Amino acid sequence: MLHIIRAALRKFIQLDDTPNSYSGLAGKLFKVKSDESGLEPSTNTDSEIADAVNVAANVMEKIAEVEVSSDTDYVEFTGLDGNSAWFYVLFASIKNPTSNNSEYYLFVNEDTTTTNYYTQSIYANGTTIATTNVNLPRLGHCTSGKSLIANVTISKDAADYFRAISLCNRESPTNLYPHLNFIAKSATITNITSLRIQAETASAIGAGSKFILFKVRRA
Repeated sequence: MLHIIRAALRKFIQLDDTPNSYSGLAGKLFKVKSDESGLEPSTNTDSEIADAVNVAANVMEKIAEVEVSSDTDYVEFTGLDGNSAWFYVLFASIKNPTSNNSEYYLFVNEDTTTTNYYTQSIYANGTTIATTNVNLPRLGHCTSGKSLIANVTISKDAADYFRAISLCNRESPTNLYPHLNFIAKSATITNITSLRIQAETASAIGAGSKFILFKVRRA
């Protein structure tokens, strides 16, 4: 089979509607001619086209990636510009190595006053479903020695309020808690310039915890 594929590749430049040589075409892509009579090399290289796609508007762009090397209280992303993005999306994997339970907060623009935020939460365990409304920015919650993963969508809404939706899978695999948190800041903001994930309990973001922040670029 391999020798048949190789033979087919050798015949490409022997076709009537393709170039008869690869000379000077390194890294080029082929496109259909404007008169639709055959193929010709594109003026762009494959790397140039890939670069153009990567920076195109309205695509996911990775802003930062953090792997925690030692137990810490918080992880912070600075130098952001929410006005150039529709949304930020945060993926988090957090373990709580402490002997205490811990809330995990999501702060914006260095405002770490918990009472400036509200969260409506829905969570389930077994057949029990419960809701809470708390005066703090709850990204998630983790009991002592357990872990969670979270997918967090973050934005400034059309009325200039900071909002986030955090979907968590937490606790042990045999005692799972799906946990959905709707976060909002009580005062309006003009931009999103920084984000902080902070543990309520000291050192409750354990070594090996991981965070990746993306933004969705605006046109």
